[in-house]
Amino acid sequence: MSVSSVISICQKLTKEGKTPTTALVKMHLQSPLPLAQVLKGLQLFQANPNQAFEVPEHKEEPVQSACCNCGEKIAVLQRQLDAIKLELKALQEQALAK
Repeated sequence: MSVSSVISICQKLTKEGKTPTTALVKMHLQSPLPLAQVLKGLQLFQANPNQAFEVPEHKEEPVQSACCNCGEKIAVLQRQLDAIKLELKALQEQALAK
């Protein structure tokens, strides 16, 4: 996603009879884009609404690499949860002993 995709979205919205706004453009983006790039795209579109831009195809990230990162994150979170459970159990035992 880039400024050219923002312009493409603006052109599409205009064809639908809508006035492109920051909110409408952000709603139609396939992935998050910094506000500065959205605003730049809107400004370029307003300066020349008929200019055509080639939007590159969206390439998805391989699922395997995403799963590895998720698996690692899950393992870290599980270890943290186990530690918290042990600490809670110790605190409960301390409270009952008093």
